[in-house]
Amino acid sequence: MQIILRYLDTNKAINSSIAAELLEVEIKTASRLLLNAEKFDIIKSAGKTKNKVYFRE
Repeated sequence: MQIILRYLDTNKAINSSIAAELLEVEIKTASRLLLNAEKFDIIKSAGKTKNKVYFRE
């Protein structure tokens, strides 16, 4: 999660494919991590399914 938060410090938003690259995991795993972070109000999201992006407020 720290890697994603550091990425969001310098970039506006992240999607699951970028997160998967950064974390060196499958896209599905990255999506699950991003969803969990959203549930705990660490990050917010916008869009639906393939166009969903996550960002910090």
